Amino acid sequence: MVKNTHHLHQAKKKSLINFNFYITIICILLIFGYTFSYHKSQDQVQATIQKTERVCDSDQNCRYLVFTKSEVFENTDSVIFLKFNSSDFHANLEPNKTYELNVAGWRNPFFSMYRNILSYKEIE
Repeated sequence: MVKNTHHLHQAKKKSLINFNFYITIICILLIFGYTFSYHKSQDQVQATIQKTERVCDSDQNCRYLVFTKSEVFENTDSVIFLKFNSSDFHANLEPNKTYELNVAGWRNPFFSMYRNILSYKEIE
């Protein structure tokens, strides 16, 4: 009887280890898949800036939004693209000027997600 309990305990332990292994693999694949697809979503857009705003939620988490006639973009730092100068972007983007924007990401209204501006160049 003790032998059967020991084997049952070993089988449950092995099953739990397998389950944890598969969950870990799935999480790693999701992270790399998201990173890869985010990186592949890059696009270049020509847009005239209407206005820029710094928007904060109730927890004081802030982000910069850039409004154009056709779309709203987000201007946030991005570890994936090694972009850490969103405050400088915000200060330099001027309303009523046209820019070529290098953007990445997707617009998702349900989650209030916007495409992120990675770089810009003013069009004279």
